This record gives sequence, structure tokens and C-alpha cells, in this order.
Amino acid sequence: MPNTLGHFGIQGIVSRAAFRNIDVRWILLGCVLPDVAWIIYRITRALAPAGTDPYFLRLYGASQATLLVSTILAGACAVMAPRARAVFGVLALNALLHLLLDACQTKWGNGIHLFAPLSWRMEGFELFWPESWISHLLTLTGVGFIAWSWRRGLWAPLPLAWRRWPIALLLFAVYLVLPIWMQSGAYDADTYGARSLRENRVGASIGFDREQVKKGEIHPWNERTYTLIGKSTEDAKTTSLRGVLVAPTTYRVDAVHDHGAFNRDWPSLAGLILLVSSMLTGIVLAWRKP
Repeated sequence: MPNTLGHFGIQGIVSRAAFRNIDVRWILLGCVLPDVAWIIYRITRALAPAGTDPYFLRLYGASQATLLVSTILAGACAVMAPRARAVFGVLALNALLHLLLDACQTKWGNGIHLFAPLSWRMEGFELFWPESWISHLLTLTGVGFIAWSWRRGLWAPLPLAWRRWPIALLLFAVYLVLPIWMQSGAYDADTYGARSLRENRVGASIGFDREQVKKGEIHPWNERTYTLIGKSTEDAKTTSLRGVLVAPTTYRVDAVHDHGAFNRDWPSLAGLILLVSSMLTGIVLAWRKP
């Protein structure tokens, strides 16, 4: 998926054209809504005690990142804005644009869910790799959009409708609870190959997106170790694999893609820090304003 700055760029331009009078910070917030699920996933995975089911965590994250649940989060945020309907429109639009932009990247064994829980088909257009020049261009576009927005309200007061906090809290609770029910559908659809991996379905075709290979083995998100056979892979590389599970702990590599030294974490972290700091600054300024 593009990094956060990449999302800010193209989505910011589209959103500003469609919503000319919306505070730019609501646009930036909308750009990250589907990624909130994966931020929660990474934090939970890091802090979870030993024995926590990695399949549940992964499928919970997949369910939470769907368009439906991301739109519920958009509602929870928008209800706190004085112009709730307009803000909901920009947040929901950007949740959709975020997912469509993610789908443009090539991600073996990964994708987006636009129609869950009605359909758990994983969508992916596979137009370019995450480390391609297109991704770098999107990042530069995001930097340009932030520079353009810097003096156009990025640090101005951001008033909120505090009396609506119970509605926001209720919607956020739905955002947290609904994926617990939805993740069973994701499992049945073999999202991320979860069912095949858990049930050791020999012969199942499975893709791994940007995993680390070391000494001819892979230790992916399900916390099991698989010996790699077939096409050769380089150690200590961020690698995407396509292949077949030929034994409970043996994976035959049919196709391999080396992502090189590309790292999307730093521009994503920079974008998140900018968003959080600008929103908190705006809220504090509005709170202190007489």
C-alpha cells in the first residue's frame, strides 16, 4: 500500500476539488482511516501475550480495514465536527479512495475488501510495485500537498461539537466490536490464506506479501516457520512470494519478488505525526479560544 504521504498527495488533490470549504485536516484524517485497523493490529501484535491467536488478530484487522467498518469510523469522527454531514462525506470518500489506491499496488496474497461482509473477494489491480517510481511520485505529491496546505489552516483552531461525544463513542465501539463477528467470514474465504495455513491444506496456493526470508525459511504473520523450496530467495530481504504449501511446514516458491531496500514506514510515520500534531494543536487552540 502507498505510504501515508502518498495517500495525502493524490487524495488531498481530489478531496480539495470536491470539498473546497472543508478543513484540510479532515481530508488528511480521511486518508488514513483504513490504516487505523493495521495500526491497531501492529500494536496489539506487539503487546499481545504469548499464545494469542495470530489468525484471529490478522483476520480482525482485515475485517476492520474493510470499506464498511472504515465508514463507521468515519461516522464516529465526523459526528464530532460542527459540519458533520460534510465532514462525513469527505471522510467516507477518502476511505474509499484509500482502499482503491491500495488496490493499485501489486501485493501477492493481499488486497482490499470493498463489499465485505457480503463478499470477501480480495480485490487487487496489481498496477505497480510498492517500491516503483509511481510510489515515489505519490510520496512527493503528498509532500507538495502538505507544503501547499501549511499556511491554509493546517495549524488553525479546530472546533469540535463536544456534546456529541456519546454518539462518537457508540460508533467507535461498533468499529471495535463488529470485526469480531465479521472475521469468521474472512476465515471461511481463506483471506491471506489463513484457513489453508491453519488447517495445513497441502496443495493450496498461497501468497506472502513483503515478508522476511532468512536461511531458506520464512516466518510470516501466523508465527509458524516454513522451509522454502523451489525458486531461490535471498536472505534478509523483504520479499513477496507466490507458491504452494507442499507439506505442513514446507512451502514451494513458484515466484519471488525482491522489494530491495524500500521502506514505507518512515514516510508513513512522518505523515501520521504531522496529522496528529496538527489536529491536537487545532483542538487545543479552539479549546483555549475565548
